[in-house]
Amino acid sequence: MIVEKVYYLQAVVQEQAQNTSDQLERTSQRGMNCLEARLGEKTDTVREDVQCLQTVLREEAKDIKEHLGEMHQSIDRLSSTATSSQSTGGR
Repeated sequence: MIVEKVYYLQAVVQEQAQNTSDQLERTSQRGMNCLEARLGEKTDTVREDVQCLQTVLREEAKDIKEHLGEMHQSIDRLSSTATSSQSTGGR
């Protein structure tokens, strides 16, 4: 009688342990799926932010190049004017 109860309790404990293990596995899998989805969303957001920054940087670089080009043209004109003035003044 006592041996049968011990075997019964042992079976109940093993069943409960298996149920708990299965439940933990399912919960862990759901948690992993949720984390993967959230990380995917964050990755997409970061990717979009990086693309936006790249666009802004390209536009700024283009503006700077154009501004530098204008400055070079102004310097060239000033140099030409200065050279012409020196030639004219030196005669």
